[in-house]
Amino acid sequence: MATEWYCRIDGTDFGPFEAADLKRMTSSGRLGPTDLVRKQDGKWVQANTVKGLSFAVPATSPEPPPAKVDASVKPCPACKSSGPATRVLCIDCGYDFRTGKRRVRAGQKTGSKTMLLVAGGAGVILLVAGVIVYLVAFNRGTERTGPAVAQRPASAGRHVEKVPLPSNPGPDVTGKSHSGDAPAMPPDQPPILVPNAKSKAPDSVAKLLTEVKDASQFANREVDALSLLLRQGELAGVLEGVQNDGGEGYVVPELLKLIDERQVSRNRVDLLVVNQAVFVLGELGPKAQEAVPALKGLLNHQERLVSGQASFALEVMNGTKESWAQKKKRRKG
Repeated sequence: MATEWYCRIDGTDFGPFEAADLKRMTSSGRLGPTDLVRKQDGKWVQANTVKGLSFAVPATSPEPPPAKVDASVKPCPACKSSGPATRVLCIDCGYDFRTGKRRVRAGQKTGSKTMLLVAGGAGVILLVAGVIVYLVAFNRGTERTGPAVAQRPASAGRHVEKVPLPSNPGPDVTGKSHSGDAPAMPPDQPPILVPNAKSKAPDSVAKLLTEVKDASQFANREVDALSLLLRQGELAGVLEGVQNDGGEGYVVPELLKLIDERQVSRNRVDLLVVNQAVFVLGELGPKAQEAVPALKGLLNHQERLVSGQASFALEVMNGTKESWAQKKKRRKG
């Protein structure tokens, strides 16, 4: 008698079958290798453990051929952009192929830093504009006209002389050029005071000369118009003490000597000293009339710091510009 077989497919029992039927079921694929089978009185076992059974191989679609990889192109794992295989840095996102990290490029700044830079730049622009407006207003004095020869009234015991002023004093510190006859000095200005050779110079004179020779504050930084303006205010304050002591006559010869010694120097501090000496001569006005030839000679100086201040000093001396003291007095009045 032939052996009877039973099979269990998806939880359902089928049979009995002969061994030939069981083979046809496995070869056709109806009975799978993991399905259970048993003999008539045997235990359930997987079909693939029974000898003599062959199972159908399920049809599979052929695998597609692998995509061709362009060896000359290297994709970026961060932004998926493509680029040359030799690149070490992605120009789109800053990914570094060597470290596997993104770099922070120079143009990538936080919003707060950008706003801070913009605000700082705007502040600097406003500051510069304010300084320019102030300087233009400060150097604009009351213009006067008159003959080209400065003459002062005679006075007992005082030397009076006529000194022709420059017909073209050149550009002043504001960059303007002046031409034509220079206005005369106002007739109410006092003449030059010649110091007595036996008298002693007041202490305020030595203090003023020390201040004029001191330009150390500009030694290690750039010279700007506002710093010069503040420095001139300090010198004008010291000069006021000299004028109160009647020591103007002692100052002029020393300033001229200082200018003669340092005007040929190329050192910036020396030229700043010359600038300060010329400023004080201009503030002295007609009392420093003997300095006019020296000031005229400085109009052609190669440094604008010197030539511009000399031009301005001459205009103060001939009355076309206001001195620092005159401006101060006018503003208080």
